[in-house]
Amino acid sequence: MFNEALEVFRRLLNCPFCVADSYTYPNVIKACGALGREFHGRVIHSVVVKSEHVCDVVVASSLVGMYAKFNLLGDSVQVFDEMPERDVACWNAVMSCFYQSGEAEKALELFDRRF
Repeated sequence: MFNEALEVFRRLLNCPFCVADSYTYPNVIKACGALGREFHGRVIHSVVVKSEHVCDVVVASSLVGMYAKFNLLGDSVQVFDEMPERDVACWNAVMSCFYQSGEAEKALELFDRRF
């Protein structure tokens, strides 16, 4: 199913009459994370930035979660820090990334910053 999602997204990008939106991106980002496709995830991140959907909290949270899944702490935190607003899922994803990277103290600092 995730492979099919990436294929449909590829076709969508090649269609002059189709436009990805804030509903499309989180799903295809999730597919990249589930399939372990870091390169594709980074490419989609660049497409998201160009489309200006990176300010969407659901899209940005999906990126934070994807980078956390790949254990890419720096990338996850960068997206997190650039978000204009954050939801609970986003906070959980970035704190989980700290824990997975052995940075429990930084996760607690981030948690304190939240409140």
